[in-house]
Amino acid sequence: MLEFMLPELQQVYGDINKAKLPQLLGKPTINLTAYQIMYMEQTLDDTHIIEIEYAGDFAGFECFNIDG
Repeated sequence: MLEFMLPELQQVYGDINKAKLPQLLGKPTINLTAYQIMYMEQTLDDTHIIEIEYAGDFAGFECFNIDG
């Protein structure tokens, strides 16, 4: 799941190792009602929230956003 975000994250944060990405993102918050996965405690920086919107059945990802 996280591998699709890697190119976008590399554009913002530089060279990120795919193996370390889960550790850097930390524990996600999943909102099943709003179809969102949020990484609010990620350690890539101190200011942004990384958010993914997904199709209701987890079949695909609709939107990737770095907010902050």
